[in-house]
Amino acid sequence: MGDVAVRLLSSLTFWTGLLLGLPTGVAYQRMRSSWNTHRAAKALVPGLAKARWGFVRKFLVLAAVVAAGVLFSLSWIAGQNAGSNPVPASVPTLSPSPR
Repeated sequence: MGDVAVRLLSSLTFWTGLLLGLPTGVAYQRMRSSWNTHRAAKALVPGLAKARWGFVRKFLVLAAVVAAGVLFSLSWIAGQNAGSNPVPASVPTLSPSPR
């Protein structure tokens, strides 16, 4: 093999390796990055679920307090009028109209 053939073969090997290796390396790096992100997010799930139930509990307690306040207010308003003597409405008597 001549010197030109060796250089041509070396050049073709270099460019073939570059054309195949570069996309493969980029894909491998992206896969590893995605896998690490996936593992980190998966590790957060139990903590996030616990925090979610904490927020649900806080919301339910707040809703119960508001509902109790509304019921107390309504019963207090109804109790204010229960003991009072209602004033009978005066009904005007209609006199027959002259014709």
